[in-house]
Amino acid sequence: AAVPAAAPAAEPAPAPAAAAAPAEFAPEHAAAIQSLCDMGFPRDQVVAAMRAAFMNADRAVEYLTNGIPEGLGGEGGESGMEVEGGEGEGEGEGGAEGEGDRPSLRRMRRVVPCQRFVCFEEEDWFVRLHVTLAGEAGRLVEAARHCVGACDTNEQVRALQSLEGALETLVRVHYVAGIGQAPGADAPKVTPALLMGRMHRFLPPSPPELGLASEAEARAVRVYCASGIDQPMVLHLLGVHRGGHAIGRFREWQASADLPTPHRAFLDDVRCCTPMRERVEAAVGGERLAVQELARLELAHNSCIDMALRLFTRRYELVRALLGVDALATSWQHERGLIQEARLRLLVERREMEGPRRGLPTRAHAYKREPTERGR
Repeated sequence: AAVPAAAPAAEPAPAPAAAAAPAEFAPEHAAAIQSLCDMGFPRDQVVAAMRAAFMNADRAVEYLTNGIPEGLGGEGGESGMEVEGGEGEGEGEGGAEGEGDRPSLRRMRRVVPCQRFVCFEEEDWFVRLHVTLAGEAGRLVEAARHCVGACDTNEQVRALQSLEGALETLVRVHYVAGIGQAPGADAPKVTPALLMGRMHRFLPPSPPELGLASEAEARAVRVYCASGIDQPMVLHLLGVHRGGHAIGRFREWQASADLPTPHRAFLDDVRCCTPMRERVEAAVGGERLAVQELARLELAHNSCIDMALRLFTRRYELVRALLGVDALATSWQHERGLIQEARLRLLVERREMEGPRRGLPTRAHAYKREPTERGR
């Protein structure tokens, strides 16, 4: 007998539609997580790193690269951001309690304002700036040694060029930190004035014998000179007068009492040597330099002066960013004037002195000649 055909199996009943799951992350955080996943990191590691970094993508990259610090993440805890209680906590059949009302997330809302209050990001920014400056100071110290040991014109020119390059590196470090950067460049998202509002309570007081006008000026000079040995060293090598303004007084006290002992010893060795500016002037006075040699030395020296002025301007801009006031306005004008006065003008002076003796036209005579003859 023919076997009857099997009855077609009944199609399974459609499963009830799953309730829409609540969004796990805010849209901007989800986008940051996706961008890190696109870089090749596993999603579970990205999520753990983002939670440990409190949704700071830059810090999460550091955690993904170097590992999450102990205490910020771990198995099952996901950096302390897990939701407390069972799966159904906060939700009921009659309605769902919003994510923002869960106990752990309520605490997390207080974490970020606390971070802003103690200025973690601003402190990290300030420390990174000066640690980077200290790391680049080795090139400046080597250039200073080169300047001290330079004897002939060629060595002196190369030493000054090396010094200018080291100064330019320090200027660029300030630019990267957002201090005096070119328009349109990316700046770190920090508010330096918040940091000083918290940090000034922990700064040591300045000695009363310095005669600083106010607490604001005392904090300002400490920030201005925070880079350490580089300022007095550069000013001496270029023959800049120390001056009696507030910045100069604090710098001299710092050089004698506040710097590490090896730094003070090296600075004393540099200051025992004749500044480059005085060496050039002495060579010109003794008529030991040809015009071409003098021109090369003057150009190299004045280029260093210009770069040093750019560096010191960045320090002044850092003070203004941190304090929000012009506490150093008067002292800075004095400091800038002294740096500008250290420029060499020997070519012009030599022409003025030797012109009448050799029958050459002087600068004054050049303006009396006919326009067609000027410049000859």
